[in-house]
Amino acid sequence: MKTGRTDNKSTPVTAADFQRLNVERLKLLYSMGHVALLANQATALVAVAIFWRPIEHSLLLFWFFALGIINVAREFLLRSFHKHNGRPLPGISWQAAYIAGAILSGILWGLFALFLDFGWPLPYQVAMFLLLTGLTAGAIPSNAVVFPVYLGFTAPVITPLLILLLTRGDITNQAMAGMVIIYLILIIVTGRNYARSISRSLALRMENRELLRSITSANDELSFQASHDPLTGLNNRREFEHRLEQALDNAQREHRQHVCIYMDLDQFKIVNDTCGHAAGDELLRELAVILEPKLRSSDILARLGGDEFGILLDGCSLNKGMEIAHTFQQTVEGFQFFWEGKRFQVNASIGVVCIDHESAGADTILSDADMACYAAKDLGRGRRSFCVCKEKGTKSYFPGNSCPQLSATA
Repeated sequence: MKTGRTDNKSTPVTAADFQRLNVERLKLLYSMGHVALLANQATALVAVAIFWRPIEHSLLLFWFFALGIINVAREFLLRSFHKHNGRPLPGISWQAAYIAGAILSGILWGLFALFLDFGWPLPYQVAMFLLLTGLTAGAIPSNAVVFPVYLGFTAPVITPLLILLLTRGDITNQAMAGMVIIYLILIIVTGRNYARSISRSLALRMENRELLRSITSANDELSFQASHDPLTGLNNRREFEHRLEQALDNAQREHRQHVCIYMDLDQFKIVNDTCGHAAGDELLRELAVILEPKLRSSDILARLGGDEFGILLDGCSLNKGMEIAHTFQQTVEGFQFFWEGKRFQVNASIGVVCIDHESAGADTILSDADMACYAAKDLGRGRRSFCVCKEKGTKSYFPGNSCPQLSATA
């Protein structure tokens, strides 16, 4: 019996992926830097308060202000990073600069450990151990995002304390040194695991972001395909009818006027019959390119099917609509199409219908514009015509500028 086995093959990680991941880690590191520096200086203030008695005041204050100067310099580094949005700058490595600041801070905390005197009362010695170990443990969330930063801070803090314990020679301190070594190993392993966990989380977030971008792009593409004609890139009939319904609703609610134009090409069949459908398709594409610039920003041009186009003029009077229709007709008449050494010229018959608060449904408007267009064809190709309702249920079509509505609104 055959058994199926699925091999999980991971996608190869490229150098660009590593670079993006490093950038994300740096951004996260620097975003937490302000809080980390504040916590660092606040801990130093607590240390001064605790050890004010056993340590000489001048040394303690000198150490405190030295650490403060380093933290101020690191704060300027953070501000510079955010000012430049993490972009690489000549001669500056943001990661190396942050590591250097962490090392300097760690060295000063290590020097603080040298203040330890084993002749102190036990509570002070315990306080020193707790302070330094707590400091390094608390630095994991902010520093271990980039593991070398955490290592650069922790090692200088713990090493002087470890040396002090080892050089004392007595069994108790050597046992303490052993515990510090175990702690150091555990804290470094914890920091390393934390860094890996952060890297995995950031990588997953990057993948999710890319996936979301792909889904959004696919949705945009599907939405575009659903509302646009694949041949010309113009809006399709479905989108045109949808926009027509919106215009009608607007006209009825706000008593605004719009204009619907139906345009049908003349002599288009000659191109198809003479040169084939490929030539006809190319003619439609070229015509769409020259017609779109004639629109206002609020208007819509659509291919309704075959060689028929629809134009919806938003917030437009009938007079203005007739002018725009004439412009479209002149544009088509001035267009010359060349295919395999042959020259073709087409005309357009146009129907114009006014949309106002008395207009019927969108289907009726489009049908009226279509009928007006064919009435124009009956008058002779390359004509304009528009539809006007004289009485309820009765429609008349007028050629050119002879419509009574035009003279009434002029």
